[in-house]
Amino acid sequence: FNNGLALASIRSLAQCELAYRYMTSPPPEAGGGEGAERGGRDPGREEHGDDLAAGGGLATSSEEAARALMQASADSGNALCQTRLGFAYANGLGLREDKEKAVEFYKRAAGQNYDEAQFFLAMAYMSGAGVGKDLEEGARWMHMAAANGYCRAAQQLGEFYTSVKSKKDEAHQWFVEAAEHWCS
Repeated sequence: FNNGLALASIRSLAQCELAYRYMTSPPPEAGGGEGAERGGRDPGREEHGDDLAAGGGLATSSEEAARALMQASADSGNALCQTRLGFAYANGLGLREDKEKAVEFYKRAAGQNYDEAQFFLAMAYMSGAGVGKDLEEGARWMHMAAANGYCRAAQQLGEFYTSVKSKKDEAHQWFVEAAEHWCS
């Protein structure tokens, strides 16, 4: 066990989570939010202008720092951060919406057997968001996510198989699996 490696990993996870929360939270309300001056002016606007950031918020050095932290953590192989960054790209949260880039990040994390990324990658394949629609590939990733204990994947498989007449029993099994994992 390498304590230095464990500490670096924990630090990377914490930086990723803090950066994600910063990027995806709404900006302070005008006139009353933390960091906003009376009259609704954000001090960061004076320095950085009124340009809108790619995700719709005000561009500030803090937002750029948050994006840089997320990117660095994802580039270092952090599967959680790769998934969070993919989700931010997929939904335009603090970043310009880019479904293809989202799929790239989901693939990186899913390749590390990260269940949440496997689920989001499956959903992308099933809907054709950022990748060619491929129900078989989507089902393959969804099965992996469910096998890894991701209860939303088990629910989704139950719903998917409900629509297939010959798969009603399998649908029931997936719903039971989801219920057993306290998924609601």
